[in-house]
Amino acid sequence: MGHVMVNGLSGLLTARKVVKTRFANEDVPPKLLGIIYDIPTDGLFQVYWPNGNLRYEWYYKDGKRVDGVSKGWYSNSKLKQTITWKNGKRNGKWIQWWENGQKVCEWTFKDGKEIGLTRWNDNGQKKEYIYKDGKIV
Repeated sequence: MGHVMVNGLSGLLTARKVVKTRFANEDVPPKLLGIIYDIPTDGLFQVYWPNGNLRYEWYYKDGKRVDGVSKGWYSNSKLKQTITWKNGKRNGKWIQWWENGQKVCEWTFKDGKEIGLTRWNDNGQKKEYIYKDGKIV
């Protein structure tokens, strides 16, 4: 158990065994390959912004993300996204918000596949999309 700092981001490890993984959405120039984190095989995974605010949080069991909701926050502590997981796949809602708290989009997944999407523009107007065979119809 311990605390880790990677590229200015802080992570809390609440398990004894860890594995390494890379989050591709966290590119750091010049390589743009993502940040590598130590991931607990069992327990709570948390990453903090350099200002100390929570950035990510979810749980692992046997080296895999557990069923339930993972969360991400902006550096100002406002909620950025929630993703529902089941059997290692997105299943249910993935919701994202702008930093001002307004919803950006809400995807619906079943067994890891997109089946619906609702997006909101800057004025709060929404548009809904339906997926069939992985494509918007």
